[in-house]
Amino acid sequence: MTETGRIGRNERCPCGSGKKFKKCCGGPQPDSSADPARVKQGAGLFGPESALVTSLLDSFARSVKPRTYPIMQHTEYAALESVAERNKVYWQEILYRAHFGACAALMRLHEWLHGSERALADGNVLMLAVGIRGFLEAAADTFESFSDVPSSLADSYMVVRKAIKGEFFEQLALAPELESMLIHFAYARKLKPGEGPELHSAKTAKDTLSTIAEAIPAITTVYAALCDYAHPARSSVFRFTHEITQPDRVTFDPQVGQEKTDEILMLSVEVGRVALMLGVGPVVMTLKVLNSFVFAPVTTPWVDGVSQPFLEMWHGLERRLQSQTPPRVATGAERDKLVADTWAQYRPSGKVRRRRKSKI
Repeated sequence: MTETGRIGRNERCPCGSGKKFKKCCGGPQPDSSADPARVKQGAGLFGPESALVTSLLDSFARSVKPRTYPIMQHTEYAALESVAERNKVYWQEILYRAHFGACAALMRLHEWLHGSERALADGNVLMLAVGIRGFLEAAADTFESFSDVPSSLADSYMVVRKAIKGEFFEQLALAPELESMLIHFAYARKLKPGEGPELHSAKTAKDTLSTIAEAIPAITTVYAALCDYAHPARSSVFRFTHEITQPDRVTFDPQVGQEKTDEILMLSVEVGRVALMLGVGPVVMTLKVLNSFVFAPVTTPWVDGVSQPFLEMWHGLERRLQSQTPPRVATGAERDKLVADTWAQYRPSGKVRRRRKSKI
């Protein structure tokens, strides 16, 4: 790396691919603009108003490359004596987690969305319902985890810039809430008692969807209808019959499909459109804020070409990045509380099962 902090074209790429920078992330980037054909045709599940955002997911999927993030073990981190070195490792890992989470979130939304579109093209009613249901869950989960990440990083800009260079030695600079959001997003799952830290315990689908229910009041009703298709319930069986017009007669017809897909699309189009914006917006803004740190391992050239439809959101973040005040030095009590809050995230979930003593 040169003295200016830029990567030499012939140096190994910091993304971990093993290739030279000019052959990897430093090479020509695919166009990050929206796909004109998709925008013109209004293609997609959620109508022409969602075509631009859907096209951004397409262009990201074409441009993204593999990347490796080093994560230090807790025992190794605890052995670090220098405050500056601890801050450097801590904040570099925060940026790694933010970048990994944002990239994974965009690709997850992309796969759910296009898997649903593929089901629509195939006339597969059940897979269409499952795909849209999965997409809504993923969008809500992404919004819940990343809605505050861009602003949190922007407000910490001066501290983070110094920390990742190893120049912030005044105090431990911790961000328990930001750290917990990023870790929960990546690792949350259903845990058995004692299996992992409480931070890794996943929320229910109902709790996750509730985070965007205020913006999309109909989401609970739509989600329940989609679940009826996904589960062994009436909708999944009567998917193979026309609308019942005579109470004494049921007709089985394996060719029924269009009216069912139309029903699902009419039910979910508005909910899906808003969920798409809520899911994509915060992670795109996260990637743009990460670029401002000029830290190669979390730089994403693709996002520099993205402005619409998130321009107003980005202008607000730019103002926060530019109007920075010097970091305030925390008191001893505040510093101790930060440390305690950070490590409290890793307490075990539930009770650890004990082995029964042998009778021998």
